Amino acid sequence: MRKTNGAGSWSAKYDVYRLAYDNGWWGQDYNSDQAESGMVRVAYNWCALGTLGSVRKCFKADNIENGMCGRVMFAKMPSRKFEHMPTYKELPQLDDAVIRKAVHILESAEGELELPRLCKTIQKWCDQLADEASFSEDVVVDTFRKRSAVNAFRCAVVFQILDSEGDAGRLTQESDYCQQFAEVLADYILHNQCDLFGVQVIENLKSVSVQYHTGNKVLFDELPTEFNFKHLEAMRPDAKRNTLRKMVSRWVGSGWVVPRKGKGWSK
Repeated sequence: MRKTNGAGSWSAKYDVYRLAYDNGWWGQDYNSDQAESGMVRVAYNWCALGTLGSVRKCFKADNIENGMCGRVMFAKMPSRKFEHMPTYKELPQLDDAVIRKAVHILESAEGELELPRLCKTIQKWCDQLADEASFSEDVVVDTFRKRSAVNAFRCAVVFQILDSEGDAGRLTQESDYCQQFAEVLADYILHNQCDLFGVQVIENLKSVSVQYHTGNKVLFDELPTEFNFKHLEAMRPDAKRNTLRKMVSRWVGSGWVVPRKGKGWSK
C-alpha cells in the first residue's frame, strides 16, 4: 500500500477509499468518439499491517483534511520491547470452529436492520463528546468524534448479527452488551485516531490564515462565582448574545453552572 500510494499511476485511489466507506458513486460520466465512461458504486474494504512510520506516510496532512484517516479503524499492537523469543502454536480447534461459524453467519446474513436503541446510544456518546470538546476547546476530539461514532456503530451491527447467531427474529432487538460494545469501541477508535494524528490536526489549524479560537474554557475560569450577561459581554464584546446564550446553555446542561432567578448563573 505504501508503494502504491507513493506512485502516481493511480491518482484517484484516495477518492475510491473515501467514497467506498459509504458505498458511494465514483467515476466519470461522459461520451466521446474514442471512449465511454460512467459512474459506478464503489464497495472497497481493506486491512493493512505496518509500522508507525509507514502509517504516517500513507495518512499525511492532506488525508487528515479530507477525512481519510477518520474512515479507518486503527488498532495498535502491544509493545514488544525487551521480550524473549515468542513461541507460536497452531490455532486451537475450538477457536477455529468459532471463527468458521462467525464467518458463515455473516456470509449468510442479508436484509436491513432497524436498531433504534443502538442509534440513540451512539448519538448520545457523540453528543457528550461534543459538549466535552466544546468546554475544553479540544479540536482534535471534535475532528474525529463523528466518524469514530460511525465506525463503532457499524462494528456494533456486526456484533448484533453474531450475538443473534443470524436469527432474523432476534436481530431487531439490540442487546445491552451490543450497546456497551459500541461505546467501548468508539472510545478505543477515537483514542487511537487522536493519538496518531492529533498533533498534525493542531499544526494544520495553526497554519491556516484564520485562527481557530473560542476561549470558552478560559472565559469560564475567569468569570466570578456568580455572573450574568453583563460579565460575559464585557469579557467577550465581539460575541453575539445568542452565541453566549448557547454557550451558557451547554454549561448548564453539563452541570457546570446553575441558574439564579433573574440574576444570571452561579458556578
